[in-house]
Amino acid sequence: HFLFLTYLWTKLFLNKFYTPILYFPDKIEKTNNENDKLQKIVENKDFTKISYSTEIESKNNTVNSSINLIKYDDNSINIETETNKDSYLFLSNIYYPGWVAYIDDKKTQTYKTNYAFQSVLVKSGKHNIVFKYLPQSFLNGMYLSAIGVLFTLIASYFIWRKKLAL
Repeated sequence: HFLFLTYLWTKLFLNKFYTPILYFPDKIEKTNNENDKLQKIVENKDFTKISYSTEIESKNNTVNSSINLIKYDDNSINIETETNKDSYLFLSNIYYPGWVAYIDDKKTQTYKTNYAFQSVLVKSGKHNIVFKYLPQSFLNGMYLSAIGVLFTLIASYFIWRKKLAL
């Protein structure tokens, strides 16, 4: 009886406002400030048609494109794209200090789009795009740890050498 009751109470919901994780928006509208951008985002229902940014703008950006997500994990995202013209690629990953984008192994600028997400300008043709999370705090910690290990090894060497001399 329990399975039958569970079946009766289970519902499936369809999200009509689903937005893919990667896409080339048809248009990116430049807004004056963050408040205008947020207001337009709240009013908009289809971000694949129009996205918003205070940094960039593109009009009539409809492209013939293909996007292939190769790898997606916590610290890196690997994407292959092919487009017939220059276009901004939208990634629904949080725009946060430490995320760095590379197109064909060359560092490129990321732009804040739709209030909290990332975009990069992709030239026409076939490209490999990689997003990596390398925050400066991690690199600073790695450098300090290396200095600490080096200092410990040097101090240990002199202490060991002094004990052998006795």
